[in-house]
Amino acid sequence: HNLARLALLANEPEAAETMYREALQQKVARYGNDHPEVALTHNSLGLLYETRGEPERALASFDTALSMQRDRPLDAAVTRYNIGRIAGARRGEEELARALESFVTILGDHPQTVSCALALGETKLAAGDVQAADAFRRAMAHATDAAERERAEAGLARALAAAADPAPP
Repeated sequence: HNLARLALLANEPEAAETMYREALQQKVARYGNDHPEVALTHNSLGLLYETRGEPERALASFDTALSMQRDRPLDAAVTRYNIGRIAGARRGEEELARALESFVTILGDHPQTVSCALALGETKLAAGDVQAADAFRRAMAHATDAAERERAEAGLARALAAAADPAPP
């Protein structure tokens, strides 16, 4: 699994996929189909497919991982965050909102919490949802450094501008 990640970082996605698939077979043989280690590899495959511009395959891998993470709320939140970043507007927003609640509860003020709140704000803003500002405010509340705060403030400014001057139908 770790070698596959290194291959992906070295911009060798085909080698990474081969290694992830081999790791998946080994983990299934050792632990069975419904194990956190198997879910981790499915999530990694999803990230690989996302990197290669294959969102349908990525979502299928993330969904498989999520189905195995019932008793692992942090892992499930990470997978929901991954789904939310690439799923269509409605599902993406739902998954990001669920992930954000988990991150706030489990991690509190943490970069992952901020990243999720920002992604939720961007998703809502892209959908024309006037409540996008709320997500950016949450990102600001959990920001742990100046860069995170600046990103959240910029998103909030865009959301407020969009709410004040909605595009004509």
